[in-house]
Amino acid sequence: KYTEAELLKKLSRESGLIAYLGEADVRKVEKRIDNGDEKAKLYYEAMLYQVAKEIGACAAVLKGKIDGIILTGGMVRSQKLTDILTGYISFLGKVILVPGEFEMEALAGGAIRVLNNEESPKEY
Repeated sequence: KYTEAELLKKLSRESGLIAYLGEADVRKVEKRIDNGDEKAKLYYEAMLYQVAKEIGACAAVLKGKIDGIILTGGMVRSQKLTDILTGYISFLGKVILVPGEFEMEALAGGAIRVLNNEESPKEY
């Protein structure tokens, strides 16, 4: 059995590629693939397939009313990753790449705009 804190850590820090391959760095996983590691290729492609499915699910809920799809995070620095993922989702609309991890800045900026009455809060 896990405590709530242990389970949260396991799900947020020890899942995904690291759970299957022992590696979270996409560049290292891609290097393994380039060196013929079929297991790494399988999990890498499965991850991108799943991300594409989730984006498609969001598109369905939005009834196709999509201004654009913004991909962000450290993984977006990978041309290989963005090429594969864009191949799955580009038919939905414009795909915008913002490499790096700006999640906290984006959340703070949104909160400030709401507090300044520049935009309304959104509920999902």
